[in-house]
Amino acid sequence: MLPSLALPCQDGFLLAHDVPVGVFFADYPLDAEQGNRQRWEGWANAMLLRAVAAPTLTPALLDRLGPERDGIARSYLHAVGWLSISPELIRPATAALVDVPPLDPQHLLTCLPRLPSGTIRADILALSERANLPPHVVWAHWSIADFMFSVKALIPEQSTVLGHGEHLTLVQRAGLAPDHPRGG
Repeated sequence: MLPSLALPCQDGFLLAHDVPVGVFFADYPLDAEQGNRQRWEGWANAMLLRAVAAPTLTPALLDRLGPERDGIARSYLHAVGWLSISPELIRPATAALVDVPPLDPQHLLTCLPRLPSGTIRADILALSERANLPPHVVWAHWSIADFMFSVKALIPEQSTVLGHGEHLTLVQRAGLAPDHPRGG
């Protein structure tokens, strides 16, 4: 699990957690919704609301951030390994910076009981089989950064999330890729 992360924004930085896989992928668009930009933006917003520890984000604050929300989400996706690491977009948050509040236990209670979409389920099953672990261990106990690293290291040829550049396509659909402005 990564330390808490400082994600740069216009007024300084936001502190974010390396959340469990099930918390990250909660409300992830279903396979049938993959082409729906609003679904992707909704997922990205919900993911940030769960992952950012300080300051406390609200849906209204995310709306006010406008395009800056995209940069924050992109920084987080870089930090956890969904996108290639980009050190200029992230830095570890240390105790010297600020005390980071713990992950809200409500996120665990509401997100972990949900089953993942078919696309994510396939990666969890393949990875848990390769690691010789029950799928619930990967879903509920691994951090998203651990999951992304393990997918890339253990099952890149099988991954439905990473396969054939799909991860970039998924991020582009959400309007979070640098060459695809939000809403465009």
